[in-house]
Amino acid sequence: NWEENRTKDSCNNPDLTRRFVDMLDDYNLTQIVSEPTFLENTLDLFLTNIPSLSYSSKVIAGISLDGHHAVCIECQILPLRRSQKPRKIYLHHKGNCNGFRGHMKSVSNLLSRQKHHGLREILRSTLIN
Repeated sequence: NWEENRTKDSCNNPDLTRRFVDMLDDYNLTQIVSEPTFLENTLDLFLTNIPSLSYSSKVIAGISLDGHHAVCIECQILPLRRSQKPRKIYLHHKGNCNGFRGHMKSVSNLLSRQKHHGLREILRSTLIN
């Protein structure tokens, strides 16, 4: 009995059935088919973790001669799209490479003329300005 989540009294293997129903609860799964699909039993299941997606379920006559019916499920399934946050793109071709090369050449010339003392002050003043 899917409405009450319990087994029928005439169940052949109640322990196995109870473990199956407990597993459905553990994984937050809901059984959608509510009508019997073979005689008075619901053999064909449709399990979902999002029952709000299911629009309708109906049992239709199957092609077998033994009375086993088919299940038709109509549900809305849309792909989940995760938007990617914008990445920062560095545009090196828009930089002033010639001006940077010229500035570094002048710093190199200035450093080559100086002794080791005052090197830190020269780097600080030229790089900050």
